[in-house]
Amino acid sequence: MVNVTTVILFVLMLFFLAMYLNERRDLKQANLSGKVLQSKYQSTTVKHGKNWEHFVPFMKHFPGDKNNSVFIGQPIDFISFGEEEITFIEVKTGNSQLSQKQKKIKDLVQRAKVKWREVNDEIVEEVGENIEPEKPPESAEETHESNNKEPTT
Repeated sequence: MVNVTTVILFVLMLFFLAMYLNERRDLKQANLSGKVLQSKYQSTTVKHGKNWEHFVPFMKHFPGDKNNSVFIGQPIDFISFGEEEITFIEVKTGNSQLSQKQKKIKDLVQRAKVKWREVNDEIVEEVGENIEPEKPPESAEETHESNNKEPTT
């Protein structure tokens, strides 16, 4: 029997696909200069990719633990927390490629340059000790009075 969630996801995917195809058709029909057309086309493909990112965990070949994955969006799309490993997942559609920042993250992960950090209340207290309290702003009356004083010579 078909799961309700599967049907809803399928309908949403069809909706986003229809939107994408409709925008592409409109762009082709528009009488626009080459640079404007290229810019609009690029924007359409980016929107399309961003929409698809949210559906990837529900797809059959998702490369992580579907139930223990977190969508981040930037700079990496997902982090999946499996029993034996943590997987960084970046979704790409069409001809899109990793950004420089994503390439750097990929390199760091592949070289095992990943650290665990815990933040506790001692760090919060340490940060608080290094912050000087701000002076309270002058009241409106004090500001008005100091502006009305005559300069002394």
